[in-house]
Amino acid sequence: MGNIFQFPWEVSLITWLQEVLSNIPLLKHLLITFTFIGEPYLTVLIVLTFYWSINKETGFLLGTSIIGSGLMNNMIKNIFSRVRPYAANDTIECIVPADPGYDIYNMAKQGYSFPSGHATNAGALTTSIYLSTRKKIYLILGLIVTAIIALSRVSLGVHYPTDVSLGALIGIIATIIIYRIYHRFDLKTYAIVMIIYSLCGVFFCHSNDYFSNLGLMIGLISGYLFEEKMVNFEQIQNPVRIILRSLIGCLIFLAISNIMKLPFSETFLEADIIWSHLYRSFRYGLSTFVIIGLYPILFKYNLFRFKDKKKEDS
Repeated sequence: MGNIFQFPWEVSLITWLQEVLSNIPLLKHLLITFTFIGEPYLTVLIVLTFYWSINKETGFLLGTSIIGSGLMNNMIKNIFSRVRPYAANDTIECIVPADPGYDIYNMAKQGYSFPSGHATNAGALTTSIYLSTRKKIYLILGLIVTAIIALSRVSLGVHYPTDVSLGALIGIIATIIIYRIYHRFDLKTYAIVMIIYSLCGVFFCHSNDYFSNLGLMIGLISGYLFEEKMVNFEQIQNPVRIILRSLIGCLIFLAISNIMKLPFSETFLEADIIWSHLYRSFRYGLSTFVIIGLYPILFKYNLFRFKDKKKEDS
C-alpha cells in the first residue's frame, strides 16, 4: 500500500481545516475550484498557447521546465511512497480524490502523497513565467495562487502540509536549475541533458504519471528540434486565431492519444508492467511530437488566417 509517516501537528491541522470547511460551505467550494485550477490540464494549455501563438522559445522552455519539475516530483514520490492523509487517518476525509474513477484507497491509481504534484506544477509555472518576463506582478500573483492551491490540497485531505511545501519548493528550484542549463548550453546539449535526466526514473518508477511525463518530455524536445529545422512557423497576434490554434491542437493531441489506446485492453494499459509503462510513454511522446513538430506545418499554409476585407477592397 505504501509508507505512513506524518507529524502529529499535520493531522491536527488537516482535521481542524476540515471542521472549518464543514461550517463554511462557500469556502469549501472555493477551495475545490482552486484545486481544479492546479490540475495539469490548465498548465498544459498555458504552455501550448505560449508555444503556438505568443513566443515559441518561451513556450518550449516553459514546457521543459514544468515537465522536468514534474518528473522530479514523480521520482521522489516513487522513492518515498507516502500514503495520503485520509488513508492513514480515520479522522481525515477525502473530499476530492486525485482520480475519481478508482477506489480512493488504491494508491496505485490515486498516487502517493509526498510531494504534491499540484504544488510542484504551480511553483514551476510561476517561476517559469517570472524568469521569462522578469515582471514581479506575475511572481506575486503566482505565489498567491500557489499558496491557495496548496491550502486547498491540504484542506481536501489529499496532502500533508509537508507535501505541498516540498512540492512548491521542487517546482521553484528545479525550474531555476533548468533555466540555467538552457541558457548555459546550446540547444542540442540542453536536449541531451534533459532526456538523460528524464530517463533516470525508468529504473525504479512504477507510477503512470512518471511515464506520461517521460513521453511528454521526449515528444516536446524532439518535436521542437524538428520544428526548428523543418518548419519554423511564425507567431500570431490575432486573438481568434490564437484560440483556434490552441483548441484544435489540444483536440489533435487527445484524438491521437485515445486512438492509440484502441488496439489494447484497459487491463494492459493500466497494468504495472514495463511494457504498458513504455507504451504509455510512446503514446504521450508521439501525440506531443505531432502537435509540437507536425501540427505547426498547417500554420505555414496560412491556416486560421483571416483576411481583412477592407484592406482587400482598398
